[in-house]
Amino acid sequence: MDHLTGESDIPDQVGSSAAYGGGPRSGEEEAQPDTPISSVPPQEDVPTKGKKKRSWLWSHFEEIIKDGEIRAKCIYCNVYVCGSSKSGITVMKNHLLRCKEYPRNINKSQTFLKFSKSEQTHASVNDDLVAEKRSKLEVWKFKQDETRKALAKMIIMDELPFRFVKREGFRYFMSVAQPNFIFPSRWTVARDCYQAYLEGKKNIKSFFSKCSSRISFTADTWTSCQNLNYMCLTAYFIDHDWNLHKKITNFCQISGHSGEVIGKEVEKCLLEWETTRVMTITVDNASSNDVGVEYVRKRLQRWKDGTVLRGKFVHMCCASHVLNLTVREGLKESNESISRIRNAVRFVRASPARMQKFNNCVKQ
Repeated sequence: MDHLTGESDIPDQVGSSAAYGGGPRSGEEEAQPDTPISSVPPQEDVPTKGKKKRSWLWSHFEEIIKDGEIRAKCIYCNVYVCGSSKSGITVMKNHLLRCKEYPRNINKSQTFLKFSKSEQTHASVNDDLVAEKRSKLEVWKFKQDETRKALAKMIIMDELPFRFVKREGFRYFMSVAQPNFIFPSRWTVARDCYQAYLEGKKNIKSFFSKCSSRISFTADTWTSCQNLNYMCLTAYFIDHDWNLHKKITNFCQISGHSGEVIGKEVEKCLLEWETTRVMTITVDNASSNDVGVEYVRKRLQRWKDGTVLRGKFVHMCCASHVLNLTVREGLKESNESISRIRNAVRFVRASPARMQKFNNCVKQ
């Protein structure tokens, strides 16, 4: 031991525990004396013990003994470099500069700071829930893939055409907002929208498989102006935080409005989404819907989750449709008066001169 420097000179073959970096620490087993380094298995990594290293590079490396030599192991890529005191720290510094797993080498692009708003709810003095918006400082940088996903979501939510990305106004706006954005073609946008649909469908199916509550559905059928029949099936469910969700699970073309066709399409959709815990199915008061829901009710009773009260409340009538039919029936008695009022309004609006004359009469 050199009393001036406090370091020990380690020979090539040392027959004591000093070869492992010093004596035992408190709470650790004492190394057996007279154990040569050559007895360590050649493929086994043995960490060394000793005084704390002063260089900052040792926070990225681990000192071990491999094949009887003191080596430095990179904690990111697990590559061994020379770690003895004779070789110095230059080798470790050069390796860290070119290490592909080192976080600073992975991402060297410029990042920015942004404030992200989050809404938190808490109870007030009167035990009323109050929403409070807070801002949080985060690191942001431009990502092409994330921007394309946001663009696909915007097109889906606003029901925009795929050729929207070719419009001059959108391209000018993006050139000012983010010049690094690479404009995709309409075919790429269509694929992104379909990929977003597949990801959303996967998430909902995963939720349905883990959901312990039952799911209610509404079915609606209609005929378009092209004489094509369509059916839309919407799911309503409550998540674990007691939030109500509404998701369109099926929008398809059907061959007709018969009860058997409607029932089979609903059954096909339930099997596709792997949904067996059905609570109710709400439809309008058409007679074909009664036949279709009765077909689905019999099929649900054969499934593993069955129905509630033997399917007594599976068929639910649409309250809005019932109210609409009631109002129409009541307006039949005053249909002639309503028709005359509509004809008078139509006559006044047909000409600007008539509208001006009508407004003058109103002012008088």
